[in-house]
Amino acid sequence: MSDTIAQRFLNIVDANPTAPAQLYRNKDDPFSTRTFAELQNLVFSFSSFLQDVCTMKRGDHVTLICDNRPEWLVCDLAMQCAGIIDVPRGSDTEISEILFIIEHSDAKGLIIEKEEILAKLVKAKPNLIPSLSFVILIDAPQNSLHEKHIKNTYTYSEALTHAPQNDMLRATIAQGREDDIATIIYTSGTTQNPKGVLLSNKGFIFQIDTIVPTIIPIEPTHTLLSMLPVWHVYERAVQYIVLLSGASLAYSKPIGKILLKDLADTQAEWMTSVPRIWEGVYKAVTAKVKQSSPIRRGIFTAAVNVGIASEYSRYAMLGQLPAYKKRNRICDTLVFSIAYVLMLPLRFLLDTLVFKKIRALLGKGFKAGISGGGALPPHIDWFYQAAKIKIVEGYGLTETSPVLSVRNYKYPVPNSVGTIFNGIEYKVIDDENRTLPPGNKGVLVVRGVQVMKGYYKNEEGTNEVLSPDGWLNTGDKVVVGTKGEIKILGRKKATIVLLSGENVEPEIVESELVASDYINAAVVFGQDKKFLVALIYPDLDAVRQYCVSNSLLPENTSTADILSEQKVRSRIKQDIHTRLLKFPVSHRVKDFSLLSDAFEVGKELTQTLKYKRHYIEEKYKDMLTKLYGN
Repeated sequence: MSDTIAQRFLNIVDANPTAPAQLYRNKDDPFSTRTFAELQNLVFSFSSFLQDVCTMKRGDHVTLICDNRPEWLVCDLAMQCAGIIDVPRGSDTEISEILFIIEHSDAKGLIIEKEEILAKLVKAKPNLIPSLSFVILIDAPQNSLHEKHIKNTYTYSEALTHAPQNDMLRATIAQGREDDIATIIYTSGTTQNPKGVLLSNKGFIFQIDTIVPTIIPIEPTHTLLSMLPVWHVYERAVQYIVLLSGASLAYSKPIGKILLKDLADTQAEWMTSVPRIWEGVYKAVTAKVKQSSPIRRGIFTAAVNVGIASEYSRYAMLGQLPAYKKRNRICDTLVFSIAYVLMLPLRFLLDTLVFKKIRALLGKGFKAGISGGGALPPHIDWFYQAAKIKIVEGYGLTETSPVLSVRNYKYPVPNSVGTIFNGIEYKVIDDENRTLPPGNKGVLVVRGVQVMKGYYKNEEGTNEVLSPDGWLNTGDKVVVGTKGEIKILGRKKATIVLLSGENVEPEIVESELVASDYINAAVVFGQDKKFLVALIYPDLDAVRQYCVSNSLLPENTSTADILSEQKVRSRIKQDIHTRLLKFPVSHRVKDFSLLSDAFEVGKELTQTLKYKRHYIEEKYKDMLTKLYGN
């Protein structure tokens, strides 16, 4: 029998037809529930429509331009059931990039969320719709564009009224094979056109069987709050893992007030996230604390410090600290068990006074946040450890379907992304392709069933990262501990080589900078220069409060005037200097510029909120030139 995403979906529906599959809001209304049987009816109707009306067949490519919403999953599963290969992308993607993806992927059809995006595509390429077999609009059209192209343009609602061919679809699903390509996901292009990553069914199936229930114990009664871009492979894989384990998905937004309310309303046990979401919550909490009385600030600081010390002692006592250098296990057990016991009474008191209230915001049933799409800064990691809020951090990339490792929910190793999954071969290599032992920094290469088939119509790009015998060069610099735990140091391509020849991993420096109360985002540069410089977007609320508290400027002062205030710059400069003292001289920022505009997704940031370094460097090249003194 076939073992595909579609077959797994069919199995879950047959086993749990009345169980909740999707929870979603209709505008401001309470959450509505869709059962697995109801979801299957929608999926089968849409899938039959694609085959009967749109004349799509197994192996055809269809572009799906849509953000994370219940309809996305219906469209995707409908294509999986028919053996159609979807090519997803987000609605906020540049029009030129969407057109490139449609053309490069040889898409025969287009499913698109918003009519205004379709209008822009048509304006940029007037013959777009006639060149495709069909277009389906998810949101109902508001003007005559739909009518002008009625011949091959349909609505999502129309597709759902199509009579499902249940028997035919079940037979079609049974024809699928695990090696079949499930999707082509185009990576974000920064310096060149995006690459289409060919991912098979078995790559996603491998993760479901590996992660649940031994690493992340998701049960059929659980709910996961979903808010990240689902066209990105990380969120998509998590949705498969949850849904095909019989659990339910609740749809939310990555906005503090909204997601906290949705967590309370759904009582979700799990939540997908990226590091910046946790950073945002952390900064919101600390900003509120700073406005409180000195006594409350003192209690909060003590709670954080004691909490971190207590958790560190507990991990050391249990032998769960990452061992990138050899540790004395007996000494750790003796010393830290005593420290842990001595701190327990104070830890309990401070936890009750401070962290219990923070945990209550996440709901009584909350188990953990699943964090991916970038490394969790150490100070953020340890803050949540202190607060007893579990974050299960994972690691992977689009080319590996994506997850390669994740902290074990029951036995997490802090300051790591867990161990590489059983069934995946891996090694750490140096620049001469020599395998390095644990404790040495190098580039991670992996081999296994979840590695991509290659880049679509890009043999040169494929050969650059994928060897003939199946080894994929991840391009990520890592260090592996003695127990196999992985620590991500950053992208090899992002490594800055100074004129002195010293290598700097910018993510490490940036992570330290954003720990400052006054810095919201920081990007470090210095390739082939004598020293590092940084572009900094400050935390404007914190900076404004600093100005008011120190009687520097009135509260209604403009952002431009605040950033030009010399004492503001001096305060941030002092913070940068203090935070980077623990690093070698080569890792210290000599000069910086303050930016008045926040970084935006689709411009300076990728969909998972990573910096597009080449884009930022080009955009602010004049500013960087001045910082270097050229």
